[in-house]
Parts: sequence; C-alpha cells; structure tokens
Amino acid sequence: MAIRKIRELGDEVLTKKCKEVTKMTIRSRILINDMLDTMYEEGGVGLAAPQVGILKRIVVIDVGDGPIVLINPEIIEQSGEQTGEEGCLSVPGKAGTVTRPNYVKARGLNEDMEEIEVEGEELLARAICQEPEILVLDEPTSFLDIKYKLELLAILRKMAKEQGITVVMSLHEIDLAGKVSDKVLPVKAGEAYGCKAPEDLLKEAFIRELYGMEKGSFDPVFGSIELPPPEGEAATMVVSACGGGIPVYRRLQREGIPFVAGILYQNDVDYQLARHLAAQVILEKPFQEISDPVYEEARRAVSKCSRVIYTDIPWGSCNERLRDLLEEVKARDDIECVYWK
Repeated sequence: MAIRKIRELGDEVLTKKCKEVTKMTIRSRILINDMLDTMYEEGGVGLAAPQVGILKRIVVIDVGDGPIVLINPEIIEQSGEQTGEEGCLSVPGKAGTVTRPNYVKARGLNEDMEEIEVEGEELLARAICQEPEILVLDEPTSFLDIKYKLELLAILRKMAKEQGITVVMSLHEIDLAGKVSDKVLPVKAGEAYGCKAPEDLLKEAFIRELYGMEKGSFDPVFGSIELPPPEGEAATMVVSACGGGIPVYRRLQREGIPFVAGILYQNDVDYQLARHLAAQVILEKPFQEISDPVYEEARRAVSKCSRVIYTDIPWGSCNERLRDLLEEVKARDDIECVYWK
C-alpha cells in the first residue's frame, strides 16, 4: 500500500467535521490499509482519517497487540483516570500532559461493517479516547512561529468553547496569557497570586511587582513589552496623532535618541506608547481644545529642541492650536522640521 502525508497543525481539514461511513468500498479499504502503513511508518499508535486528509469517521490503532480498525466509533463506557505525556502525529515534535480515562469501551464497525466493541486500559484506553475533559499543556507555543502559534491558540479556544474542554497551559508569554485565557494564575517562586480574569489581574503595576521589573515596562493595553526610554536630555520633539507617532517613537528608541512627544490627548493611541518611551509627554484632556497652559508647555519644549518631527495629523476644532504650533516651528531657522511619511 502507500504512505500518506500526515496533515499537520494549521491544516483546515483538521478542524472540519467528519462524515459517517455508511458502506465499505474499495477506496475505503485502501484508505484503511494506507492509514495503518502510515501510522507504522511514523511510529504512532493511533491515526484518524482526517490526519491524512480524508473526512471519514475511521480510526486505526495498534498499541502492540495487533491492529484495530474502528469505523464510526463512539465511546460507550469509561472509568478511572490517568495523566501522562501524549503526542500527536499532526503536531510533530510537541507533547502535552493529558488527563484521560484509565478504562474505555468503544463501539464501532469493523472493515466488514460488522458492529464490534473494543475495550482497553492504560495505553489502549488513551489511544481509543481522543476527547479529553482536561488538556494540560506545558509551554505549547514555545519555538512556534507566529503562524502556527496563532493557529494552535485558535484551535485550543475553539475546543474550550465548543467542546467544553478545560485547557490548562503554562506560559511565560504573559501577552498571550492575557489574550487567550479566561482565567490567569500568576506564580512566583512557588507562590500563586490569585486566579482572576486577565483584565482584572494583569495591571501594569502588578506585572512590574510580579517580575521584579526595574527597567522597561509591560503595557497591558498593547500586550507589549517595552524597553526603557533612551537616557539624556531630549533635543527632538515628535508631533503626531492617531498612531502616526508610534513608528517614529520606536525608531528613535532603537537609535537611543531621547525625545518629547506632544501635544497628545490622553485617549490617543500614540499616548499609550509615548508614556513608556518618551522623556516627556505633553498631555491634554480628551476632546478638549488645547488650553493655554498646555500650549505654553509645548512651546517651552520646542525651544529646547533642535529638531521637530511631525506626521500626518487629522485636524479638527480641538487640536487646531497644534497646527498653530507647527506653523511657528516651520517659521524658525534654528529648528530642523522633518515630515515623517
């Protein structure tokens, strides 16, 4: 027979519902033989038809006592509990700690479409039972690139929401924990720090205390880790709005150039990053016209700078005075005025 290609994590076929097999055909017999050959070739103990790209309810199993073929299988009895490390041919190189029943009885059809029952304990029970109530994963996203990391997390979320499976993951990536988890349980030196919804627990001050951070910061709004701002007196000012300043801030931070950011509104997305990276942020309250004190603060900051970088800014009645400030800067000969495209 033939060795078939194993479909790996991220392949859409692994997320689709399989069709019930109503009759045995030559093609189905060939498929079963190919599945057994493929399973043996890959060193597995179980393989389902979707793993070779066929949406049929067929599984093959061999834990060392000879091959078992189950068509349209269903678990009819289970008892006990066992927890151990388990791999999957569709997720090569990865394993997770899974809790499954210690005894399982399943009903299905054999290759002759005759009803059979299969029962087993320990490894055979694990091979038969592929619907755990609890899935325990130890750093499952480590060493995965972005594409597969997103696909894995999406699959786990779907399993949790649609199949009612409890997924427990240990992660060092706190940004991912905040985005995919219903509950987060931070642990430091063996001590647990509460178990709450991420939005209730993952606050900036708490993360700084939890990890003992002295330099840099974690931004729970962006879910990003930020390096400390460049040291020194700022001679560059960035005038931006609506996210236009973010790439400028990051460029200046990488180049080690301290800068002033403003005038920014507190609800501007630029402010969320500027507060971490800028030496000074000139701030105005949301939806307010720029006040005289804030405007004068910006003028004083400009007077200490030799360069002003500005981006595209949507103008309105509230920020009209910011345009006035830019016009003042452009009229000066002692300040380089740079437009960031």
